[in-house]
Amino acid sequence: MYLQAFSSSQGNVSLWQNGTIPANAASLEFSAWSQYNPAYFLVSFAGNNLSPVMLSSGTAPSGQPYDVFGVNIAPYAGQTGQLQFTALDNNPPGNIELDDITFPTQPIPEPSPLALTGVGALLFALYRRLAAKWP
Repeated sequence: MYLQAFSSSQGNVSLWQNGTIPANAASLEFSAWSQYNPAYFLVSFAGNNLSPVMLSSGTAPSGQPYDVFGVNIAPYAGQTGQLQFTALDNNPPGNIELDDITFPTQPIPEPSPLALTGVGALLFALYRRLAAKWP
């Protein structure tokens, strides 16, 4: 599926389908490609905006690069509603190609508290070091 929004203020472009999220679904995963980086798009279910997280990147056999995104869909498991993908009318425009839309039973991996603490400590140390150099 290819969604093409235009940068000449012609508006967003959406694709949607009504259906029921599988009762055992923990996440929504899909592959996406855009000629612009980052891709400007939204994902929503039953009017609720979801927050896609990039999980990985790859290259199709055709040589086209793509990113795999994941969304926590567990709060909506078993519910019926409209799943909507929207390419946003930005500058650059939100052109996006979608593929492999699935509902895995595994949750989206999140960073561990230890990893987050380590990144925070590293950023704090960097801030202190830079702050000491400039009065």
